[in-house]
Amino acid sequence: MGVFDWEILKGLVKVVVVLLVMAPLIYFVTRFYGTKLKFKGSIKVLEHSSLGTGKGLYVIEWENERLLIAVTGQNVSVLHRVSAEKQHPVKEILSESPSEEAEA
Repeated sequence: MGVFDWEILKGLVKVVVVLLVMAPLIYFVTRFYGTKLKFKGSIKVLEHSSLGTGKGLYVIEWENERLLIAVTGQNVSVLHRVSAEKQHPVKEILSESPSEEAEA
């Protein structure tokens, strides 16, 4: 092996040493500090129904309200909103027509 080959070998050894030191450090930092920094929000996803690629219906609870939300790749729409105390059956919600809601 010539001079050039030893320089490459020294460089590879340094890279391996750095990786051996950094890998456990990264593992422990993400494992112990990552769990402590998780966001504990007030939004709960109660149910989800997929309607195709990138489309779905979600029932979420937020600030004592339940919302039925339609999600597509380009849009998010609130379809229905009730207080969490009112436990409307799905059939009742779906049977309501838009004109009934406008009159209420």
